[in-house]
Amino acid sequence: MLKAKQPLTQSFRNAARGLYHATGERSFFIQLCMGIVALALAFVLSLSLIERIIIMLLVALVLALEAFNTAIEILLDHVTPEQHNSVARIKDVMAAGVFIISLCALIIGILIFADALMLSLRYA
Repeated sequence: MLKAKQPLTQSFRNAARGLYHATGERSFFIQLCMGIVALALAFVLSLSLIERIIIMLLVALVLALEAFNTAIEILLDHVTPEQHNSVARIKDVMAAGVFIISLCALIIGILIFADALMLSLRYA
């Protein structure tokens, strides 16, 4: 039997609570702070609309992947509270996924911001 759907407002409250829990994780908080800096720079440096969209998407992608990583870690700790090699490998692979997208976002951000800085210095 299908479960009755919850009100839309409750779905938003649940998502906000999840975001609150995620920000309590050190790695998510660090990524969030870096994302805020990147977004602020995107507007301070007057990037093009496409460049701003790319920065926003990269920040969202990194944060979403970090949230998924955190959720899976919590689930694994709940299911298997004792140390287990397979659980450790799963956590390492998830961390590698976050690292890969974070590194890619960093490289793209450097390329976009370096170009914007060079243009602003040329016209200064």
